Amino acid sequence: MNIEPITRDNIEAVWQLYTRSIAACDRLPLDCFDRQILDDPAFDPELALVMMENGSPVSLMDCLCRQTKNGLVGHIKTFCTAPEFRGQGICTTLLEHVEVRLRACEVNRLLVGCSAPYYINPGIDPQAYTPGVAFLQRRGFKYQNMYYNMDVPLVNHDFIDPVAENRILGQDITVRRVTTAEMPEVLSSMQSYGWPENWQKEVRAASAVEPAAVFIDVRDGHVLGFAAYDANRPAYFGPMGTSLSARGSGIGGALFMRCLADMQSRGYEVCHISAVGPLYFYWKTAGATVSRCFWEMSKELS
Repeated sequence: MNIEPITRDNIEAVWQLYTRSIAACDRLPLDCFDRQILDDPAFDPELALVMMENGSPVSLMDCLCRQTKNGLVGHIKTFCTAPEFRGQGICTTLLEHVEVRLRACEVNRLLVGCSAPYYINPGIDPQAYTPGVAFLQRRGFKYQNMYYNMDVPLVNHDFIDPVAENRILGQDITVRRVTTAEMPEVLSSMQSYGWPENWQKEVRAASAVEPAAVFIDVRDGHVLGFAAYDANRPAYFGPMGTSLSARGSGIGGALFMRCLADMQSRGYEVCHISAVGPLYFYWKTAGATVSRCFWEMSKELS
């Protein structure tokens, strides 16, 4: 066996390994998997590794570094081993290689968690991946935080609420799909309102979907809010934000409903909301319920 970096040449074989090694709920289309790994600006071929046997990948450890206000932090985005090769220490070997590289870069902390904006899951699901959690615990990782996803069924539901829409229109606010010409204004507004830079990258990705998977609230030519989906993977909602001056006016709910209706029109059966913040808002607005929980785990490398 030998260790190789993930590349354009082997990404399809790596995706096939990933697809047959993880839970069905986490499977991704090849183009999405490719984008989340290789198109990440922080991609490092010395940290994105596969163990190869006879030219075929049998284990995967995709890691990278993100710059934070506290310095560089290592992130494991995903890892897996083919079922028939588990229990042989292969993934441990990949992790050891990653940790050596991170220490050489003076990275003192390694996370298994949300590596936004190019992330696969906001952590590790302890129910779907109990052996994976045990693997991490045995190698020094500790539970740090929990994130959760919520789901909204889309089949046989009507998400356009005339009352909510009229409430918005009564304030001279227009809710509509973003145009290419409006994207610079949207991104500028996101920056001025202090929304995370990661969100700007995700909104760019969602605007590239055809038609654009981004809706905005506009009044007098100014963007008051936005909502996007398909930014990280198909049928996943977010991010969404509204200006402080417009909060409580109902525009967030109108934006969310427009996205749900649009997702429904694309044939999606369920809307997944990843790493939820305002649980009450999503439950009250569309009856969203918690569907999965994820652990963020960390390890000190010093």
